[in-house]
Amino acid sequence: MPTPSLRRRILITLLPLVLLLAVVGGAGVLLLRQLGQRSDDILRENYDSVRAMTTLVAAADRMGQADTPAAHAAARQEVAEQVGIEGRNLTILPAEPILFAELEAAIKQYDADPETRAAHLPAIKAQANAILRLNHEQMERANQAARRTARESLIGFGVGLAVAAAVAVLLAFRLTRVILKPIEDLTAAAEAVGAGHLHRSVPAGGADELGRLAATFNAMSAQVLAFRRSNLRQLMRARETAQAAIDSFSDPVMVLDPEGRVELANPAAAAVLGVLPGPPAGPWAPPPALRPAVDAALQSQQPTVTDCFDQAVVFRVGAEDRYYLPEVRPIRNAAGDALGAAVVLDDVTRFRLLDQLIPQPALNEAFPYRDRSIRLAASPVSLVPPECQGWPARRFA
Repeated sequence: MPTPSLRRRILITLLPLVLLLAVVGGAGVLLLRQLGQRSDDILRENYDSVRAMTTLVAAADRMGQADTPAAHAAARQEVAEQVGIEGRNLTILPAEPILFAELEAAIKQYDADPETRAAHLPAIKAQANAILRLNHEQMERANQAARRTARESLIGFGVGLAVAAAVAVLLAFRLTRVILKPIEDLTAAAEAVGAGHLHRSVPAGGADELGRLAATFNAMSAQVLAFRRSNLRQLMRARETAQAAIDSFSDPVMVLDPEGRVELANPAAAAVLGVLPGPPAGPWAPPPALRPAVDAALQSQQPTVTDCFDQAVVFRVGAEDRYYLPEVRPIRNAAGDALGAAVVLDDVTRFRLLDQLIPQPALNEAFPYRDRSIRLAASPVSLVPPECQGWPARRFA
C-alpha cells in the first residue's frame, strides 16, 4: 500500500477532531431545539388552560350576579366557550381529564335545575380553580425541568468540550511527531553538515513529502561528501606536487599564507631558516634582514628583488657562512586576491669565492655587465655589475 501524502496524513489526523466537534455541535443544537420546543409547547398548552379557567371563573361569577335573562345567557355562553377551549387542551394526564369531567358534571347540574343554580356555582368555580392550580403546578414543573435540562446541557457541553480539548491535544502531539520531528531531525543534520560532519544523514521513512525531502538531503550530503573527498585528494596531490617541486631546488624556497604562516618549505629552507614543512602552527617570525621584504609582500603586495651583492644576507649554516640574495614576491589569484608570498634565497656564496680568487677589475673587463635584469644564477661570472662591487653583506647568524 503506498504511503499517503503529508497533506492526506494531516487531514486524517485532524478528521477525528472535526467529527467530534461536529457531533458535539449537532447534539448541542438538537438539545437546545428540543428544549425550546418542549418549553414552548408546555407553556402554550398550560397557558391556554389557565386563561380559559380564569375566564370561566369570572363568567360564573357574572352568572350568579346576573339580574336579567340576557346577562345570564351571555355569561353562560362564555362559560361554554371556555369549557370547549379546555376540552381541547387536556394535556396533564390523568388528573386534568378527571377534573374536567367533574367540571362538566357540575355545569350540567347547574343547568338541570334553574331553582337551585346558585347552589351549584361554587362547585363549578371549585373545579375550575382546581384545573387552574393543576396547570400552574404543571407550568412550575415544566420550568424546573427546563432549568434541569439546561443545566444538564451545559454539563454535557462542558464534557464534550473537555473531550474535544483532550483529543485536540493528543492530535497536536501526534501531528508534532508526524511533522515536526522529521523537520527537527533534518535541521539538526543540516547544522551538523554545516559544521563539517558530512557523513550525517536523516532517516528516510516513507514516500511522502518529508520522506522525499529526507532522501534528497541524504543524496545531497553524500554528493557533498564525495565532492569533498575528491577535492581533498586533488588538494593533497597538488600539495605533494608543489612540495616536490620546491624540494627539487637547491636554494631555500618557502611559501607563506596571508597571515604569514609557513605552508611549504623545502629542505634547504629548513636548514637555513629553521622552518619545517607541514601544518602551520603560527605566523613565521622572519629574520630581521628579511622582515621588511616579507611585510611588504604580505601587507602591501610589493615584491622585493635583489641583484647586487651589497644586498646579500649572511646565514650561518653548519660551520660556514653562506651568502644569499633574497627575493620575496606576493602571490595572487586570477582575481587579484592575495594568497600569500613566496620567499626565495639565491645562494651567491660561490660568487664571493670567485671574487676573492680573481681581481674584480679583470672580471669586469673580461665580462662587461650590461643587463641588470639577468638573475645571479644565470652566469657564474657576468653577475657582478660595476656598481655592485664589494661584499658589505648584511649578516644574520
